Amino acid sequence: MKPESPTFHPLSRPLAGLLAGLFCGVLILPGLVNLSGLEPSSPLVEKRSRKTFPDLRTVHPVQQLRNILALRSYFNDRFGLRAPLIELNARLRVKTFRVRVADRVVIGEAPWLFLKNGAENNPVTMPVHPFSDSELKAWQGLFEQRRDRLHEQGIPYLVLIAPNKASVYAAYLPDSFRGVDQGGRFRQLKQWMASHSDVPIIDLHAVMEAHKGEARLYYPADTHWNARGAFWVSRRLHRAMGMADSLPALDSYIVQVEEKRADDLVNLLGLPGSSASQKFSLVPAGGVNWVQSTCTWDTRTYAVAQHKPFATEVPGKTLRMLVYRDSSATGLQPFISEFAGRAVFVWSYVHDPAIVEAEQPDWVIDVFVERRLTAELPACDPASGGEG
Repeated sequence: MKPESPTFHPLSRPLAGLLAGLFCGVLILPGLVNLSGLEPSSPLVEKRSRKTFPDLRTVHPVQQLRNILALRSYFNDRFGLRAPLIELNARLRVKTFRVRVADRVVIGEAPWLFLKNGAENNPVTMPVHPFSDSELKAWQGLFEQRRDRLHEQGIPYLVLIAPNKASVYAAYLPDSFRGVDQGGRFRQLKQWMASHSDVPIIDLHAVMEAHKGEARLYYPADTHWNARGAFWVSRRLHRAMGMADSLPALDSYIVQVEEKRADDLVNLLGLPGSSASQKFSLVPAGGVNWVQSTCTWDTRTYAVAQHKPFATEVPGKTLRMLVYRDSSATGLQPFISEFAGRAVFVWSYVHDPAIVEAEQPDWVIDVFVERRLTAELPACDPASGGEG
């Protein structure tokens, strides 16, 4: 018996054509948006620089392979409708499917968020292997090189390592992260330096532990400490400099509420604009004394405005400070500026002797975040010139 031919609904062919057209349209739409230059603006911030176009002139096979991977990253960063698609993906994963661990963010007990991986994919809240002795010696060598060079000029040197938020508030991490040692590398480095060197590493973990029960010291959805956390860190810094009574008591400050701003972890989660924290600052009862000044030795241009070095001054005070920093020191700046006649803030992990020569500081301070300890090993500073 001859089998019957399948029958089709009259609308099946047009519907199939419509679906195929929609599918093709979805595939080519990002490319059209990219070519047209009509990419919609987005508040998405990823805390990293966009990949640059690689140099394709090399003939070395290994470098050619790297260039292929670099090209892929370059075009991924410029994919049409990239920001809206990232936000859509984040909403589906976080709001609909209740995913607790995203690409770079760990969702803890509400309202806490934590950084999972740094900008170069270095682990932050994730497990990380302990330092080897050679790695510890590399950090020791870098600190001692800086200490010795400054000591020749009669300048004391201090190191402050800002704790990762997860090191302070590990109790708010998801259960699957509770067994991860969040401060292991810092403790290793601290113990190693205590037994092998006399360069002072200021233990800010102990400061945070001592005061975190009084009030929140970090913003729940941001990687940075708030003004209260910055106050206690500044108090510890003053004590290390032999200036224990130079800061007023915490309750003497006026809490100044600032406008709500998006938190960096909300942005990294891919949900810019979905929430914003109420930021605040602590203002001395008598008002702010410092004014912003310039660094005449700095003539470079900066892709990121906040990376540009700047100075603050207080008339009548003579103490001069040079602070090498990353974003972790932003909250410290108002407190440091209040007691220094001139304080210079340089966003860099590399010390430039030319800046020391130009500024003639009384103190040089290193302030960087704990997750730096899971990134690449430090490079030695240049003998002269270099980064600023």
